[in-house]
Amino acid sequence: ERGLTYSDLCRPCMMKTDPAVAYGFWGKCWNLYRDTPPHKGYSILRKWCAEKTSWYVYTSNVDGHFKESGFEKTRVLEMHGCLDQWIAGSDW
Repeated sequence: ERGLTYSDLCRPCMMKTDPAVAYGFWGKCWNLYRDTPPHKGYSILRKWCAEKTSWYVYTSNVDGHFKESGFEKTRVLEMHGCLDQWIAGSDW
C-alpha cells in the first residue's frame, strides 16, 4: 500500500520514523517465527554435533530454532541476531 520494500522495513530508522509500521512488521515476523516449530533437520544436526568434540553453528537464521532445539547457546553464532534479542543503536 505504501510501497515499502522488505529492505525498507528492516532499516532501524523505521523504529523512529514510523514505529507503528515497524512494530507491526516485526510483530508479525515474531509471531510467524514463534509459531513455526523447528524441523527435523535440527535434530539431525544436533546428533552430528554430539558425535564431535568441537563444533560451532554459524547461522543467518533469526528464528532461534538452534537454541530451541537444544544447541548450546555459547556454540551458536547468529550473524543477524535473533528476534528474541532486540538491540537498538543510537545512530538511527
